[in-house]
Amino acid sequence: MVSITIGARVLDPNISYKAFKPIEVQTEEKVHFLIESLREEVLKESDGQRIKKIRKLKKLIKVSLSVLAATANLSPRALAATTTAGVDKITPALMMKWGLTVALISVSAGVAISMTMLTIAGVYRMFRKRREADEWSQDIIRGLVQVLISVPTVYLLYFIAQMLFSHLSFLKAAF
Repeated sequence: MVSITIGARVLDPNISYKAFKPIEVQTEEKVHFLIESLREEVLKESDGQRIKKIRKLKKLIKVSLSVLAATANLSPRALAATTTAGVDKITPALMMKWGLTVALISVSAGVAISMTMLTIAGVYRMFRKRREADEWSQDIIRGLVQVLISVPTVYLLYFIAQMLFSHLSFLKAAF
């Protein structure tokens, strides 16, 4: 048992101090580990059973080490993640922020997909599928223009609606 004494350097006479109660800490020596018990079983077995148990033990060690390595690999990122307090109230400004974030992600995904699809259309053209490649290219470019124009258009419509209807008392909460 380990004994730790904690004390204050200067005691304040207006405060009543209570002594710490000693506690007993359980050490790892009392815990039975699975691999140690399996090792003992392997050493006690006959030659035929020993080989089977050695294979099982090796598999268990490989799985244990892979799980440990995966945990060690992921834990720094998981421990580095910060937690934030829950949002008290969902406001229109917060909804607008979330909406713009989702819109930015959608536009980014649309641009990435259009680049990939235009590349595939070029590969189609290399395989002498010129008609399909031209149709694909036109559709991809039209879709890309729609993706790029949609967010500013909807935001502009929201801004115009906000300017027109913000003076109405029953719609003030929405804007």
